[in-house]
Amino acid sequence: MVLCNSAAVLAALALHRLSLDVLQDSSLAARATLMFCLTPASIFYSAIYTESLFAVLSFVGMLCARRSPWLATAAFAAATATRSNGILSCSYLVYAMLCNMAAERGSTLAMPAPADWQVRQAAVGRRAAACAPVLFATALHARLPYLYGHVQAAYWDVGLLRSYRPNQAPNILLAAPILAMSACGADAAAPYVLHWAAATAAAALVLHVQVSTRFLSSCPPLYWYAARLAGSSGAGARRAVWGFFLGYALLGALLFPNFYPWN
Repeated sequence: MVLCNSAAVLAALALHRLSLDVLQDSSLAARATLMFCLTPASIFYSAIYTESLFAVLSFVGMLCARRSPWLATAAFAAATATRSNGILSCSYLVYAMLCNMAAERGSTLAMPAPADWQVRQAAVGRRAAACAPVLFATALHARLPYLYGHVQAAYWDVGLLRSYRPNQAPNILLAAPILAMSACGADAAAPYVLHWAAATAAAALVLHVQVSTRFLSSCPPLYWYAARLAGSSGAGARRAVWGFFLGYALLGALLFPNFYPWN
């Protein structure tokens, strides 16, 4: 827990620095950092989960993407080792590469050849099937072998629109505020908004919808948009965003430690 809480503090500091760089507004950056500290998924940043470690590594990677691509790559790789959705962070490296190429005008930028992903998946699948044929043999016969996706679909019921069933209505309602905010808040610079949009689409369409709150909690534009709403002139918007952040943070702190459903 010490590691998780320490990582959460470092994540807040990294987000503040990133917000200053992107927003160029110290007041808005401070408010966004405060919103992160009160994130609706805050309970998972102090519990023994990987959210806080993933967040700090992701934010550091975003900070370094333009300045030091290799350091950013290391940070994003470490983040992906803690949570698989870190793979979306490669968009920052691609964006930084394109920006650098445009700035340098004509200079060549060597890129490593991509690994043969399908061959590697098939090789890993054959080894896994040899150890546990009942679990993994089915994945080998798929048109595109993908072990992680097979396990998620077969044993966790993860798949396109699978969360949208009548018995999932409470979970859909639980995820509705964060998905609505993410759908409306497109006010961010590329590639941050593209990353946020991709994560939102994955959360809404493929994942267990109830995990959307913590799945999207490491997207900086969420806090930038919330900070703008929290400081807006509209009283209704301010009450709504503060109520959502504080209400979910409080509910999570009460329900999760007492073993009530909270994702």
